[in-house]
Amino acid sequence: MKPEDIPLGYYTHINFAFASIDPSSFTIAPMASDVAALYGGVTGLKSSQPGLQVWISIGGWAFNDPGPTRSTFSDLVGSSSAQEAFFSSLISFMSHNGFDGVDLDWQVSPIPWQDIVFCSRYPGNIPLRLSALASQRTIRITCRSSRPSDRRWMEVARNSVFQSQ
Repeated sequence: MKPEDIPLGYYTHINFAFASIDPSSFTIAPMASDVAALYGGVTGLKSSQPGLQVWISIGGWAFNDPGPTRSTFSDLVGSSSAQEAFFSSLISFMSHNGFDGVDLDWQVSPIPWQDIVFCSRYPGNIPLRLSALASQRTIRITCRSSRPSDRRWMEVARNSVFQSQ
């Protein structure tokens, strides 16, 4: 669907899915080469519908399929320099493209115990890092553990993040 084909007046939020994280530099990148050209068209819809929020979703289910991005979220957790690169890139990306919020969508970790580490350590940096943005941004984090016994901890981690906003 082209941005101009999105019917307005029905939605309060649009999530643009998906952007990627470069697994080497930990910077935000379009999921495909033709996607970046659509960012401005979608965020530009806000001029026709005041109050509309447009968010970028990063990651997603396919992000954890076998391939170069499979361990990107886990690798991000384990490296302060990777987190610094990611947050700097995220702030720049959102500001440059006019996104109002971000949905960090880590569906399944190839290293299940690190889901808990990600959800308890990494998101705590997000409000601090995003405070550098001139306007208010909204954050949603999806962490789905690959082990049912970890899901209880995911909920605790998610709730603590939302309470800190």
